This record gives sequence, structure tokens and C-alpha cells, in this order.
Amino acid sequence: FVPPDLGPKMYCAYGSSDGEGGVGTTNLHCDMADAVNIMAYAPPEFLRERGIEVPGIWTRGDDSPSSSTTTVVANTDAPAAAAVWDIYPPEAMSDLRKFIGESVGKPYSAECSGLAAAKLGDPIHNQETFLTLPMRRQFFETYRHSCYRIYQIPGDAVFVPAGCAHQVCNYSSAVKVAMDFVSPERVEHCRRLTGEFRQLDSRHPRSRDLLQLGNILWWTFAGQQPTPKQPALSDSDSEDEPWQRQRKQKAKSGSRPKKQPKKSATGSGSVSKANNVSSKDSKTRSPSLLSSLSSSFSIEEQDDDDDDDVSGGGGSSDDFLLKTVSNDQ
Repeated sequence: FVPPDLGPKMYCAYGSSDGEGGVGTTNLHCDMADAVNIMAYAPPEFLRERGIEVPGIWTRGDDSPSSSTTTVVANTDAPAAAAVWDIYPPEAMSDLRKFIGESVGKPYSAECSGLAAAKLGDPIHNQETFLTLPMRRQFFETYRHSCYRIYQIPGDAVFVPAGCAHQVCNYSSAVKVAMDFVSPERVEHCRRLTGEFRQLDSRHPRSRDLLQLGNILWWTFAGQQPTPKQPALSDSDSEDEPWQRQRKQKAKSGSRPKKQPKKSATGSGSVSKANNVSSKDSKTRSPSLLSSLSSSFSIEEQDDDDDDDVSGGGGSSDDFLLKTVSNDQ
């Protein structure tokens, strides 16, 4: 198990332009989960030029940090921001893929699969295209999808929901801190993105499952279950290995494994088993055997009495034997 890399992460970038001929700062892409991005710093000279007041960095009326004698006039035509974000909803993803494929000369088709799909990749997940102002206007006129445009200054936090394609253009050098997270409302979009990343070529930088949504959900639900209380360990038990503690607990509870009868090569085990069966049968048959012996004994005794009566009674044991011999003869 490798913990997911959710951040925090720090970004340092130069300024750029989002107009015609501009390249922006971060190309159009989709994050693996929800994200929050905070701008921590922008040059005070740039903020003063744009007429942006940021407490703690520069406030209107203060002297310029670079020179106390230099007068900077704010440019009212430029947007009063240090960065701009263009965020497209998930409903525009399929049309964005078609538009980017047509723009770069690599038509994209959702039915494309196999080696062709691995070679082309995904127009959004490849993160190779930045939509300039003319391209965004053309995309809106063709597919009627508009984006959410958000301006950012130092101290602002921008939240990007999972499943939304977005791009960033810094108007000046800036330092930012970002953090990914999984919100309950966007779990389904995270699952969909994980499936899309899995279909990419194995050499693609986005093919690895860095989020591990299954593990996150498993430990989220498992963490809600109460943990059973473990018995307190003594000083001697605390130094033992886990298997030693388990053996001691079994010995205390009195539950020991039953020993199996040993079997020798000569078959003594089968003989002992037969002896056990015979002894068991003898125990079960002992009442009937005793009753039969007692009945036969009573019959012989009765015969002896009859012989005594016939002989006149009072005969000795020798006489009885003689009588029995003579009778047999």
C-alpha cells in the first residue's frame, strides 16, 4: 500500500499571457480529485501597477517597495488580478476533446481503442494544449459551452471540483500552494477519472493510480467502526513476540489442540483401533453375557438337585461325578 500523494504542493511560476500568441502557465487538464489552490505571493510592484490592494503585501497609499520616489500609475485596462482560472464543467469534456483534436490536427474519436488510442492518448489528459482567448471564443461559438472564469490575487483560494477541466495563466510571477482532497459529492467523478487514467498507455504520466480511491473509501468506512478493546499486557507479555502472547492466552483459557493418534509403519495404529472397538463391544455386550451365564448356571444347579433326589439324597461330590460318568456312558 502506497499512500496517495494529495499534497500539499508548492508551485512557483513566471508571468504569461492568455491572449493571442500566449502560452499561459498551466495547460488544460483534469486533476485526479478535488483541489484547492491558494496564491501566497505576488510581486508588490505588479500589484501596485494593477491597482490591487492586498493587506500585508501592498496597500494603496504606501510607498513603492522598489523606490520611494517612483510613481506607478495603475493600468486600468488590464484585469486587476495576478492570475486567471478557466474552469469547464464535466458536460463539456467530450466536446473539448473534439475541439482540441481538430485544432492540433489529431482528430479524436471516443470509439478509438487499442494501439491508436495509446498513440494519440487523451487530448485533455495529455496536458499539451492551452486555450487562448481566440480559441475559447471559437469553442463557445461551435459547441456553446462557456467556462467559469475566476481571477485570483494573493490570499485567494480557488476550489476546483473533480471532473472539471481547467487551465491557469499567471499574469505575474507568483508562489502558490495546492492540496488535493476527495469530497463526498464528487466521488463518482473521481471514480470516472481513475478509469480514464487506467485506459492510457502504461508509459503515460497519468496512467498510474496515484489517488487510490478504493483505499481511501475503505479506510474511511473502516475508521467509523469501533475498535475492540485489547486486554492489558503485563510487563513480561509486552516483551514477547505476538505468537508468544497468543500461545500464553490459549494456555490461560485452557483451550489446547487435540493430539492425533500416531500411526506407525507396521500398522499398529489399526491394531490399536481394532482393540478399542473390541473392548467397546465387550462393554456394551457385558449385561447380556452375564445374564446368559447366570441362566445356564441355574439350570445346571437344578439338574444337580434332581440327581440328588433320585439317588436318595445326601450323596458326596465323588458320587456325583460317578453318576455323571455312568450317565454319559
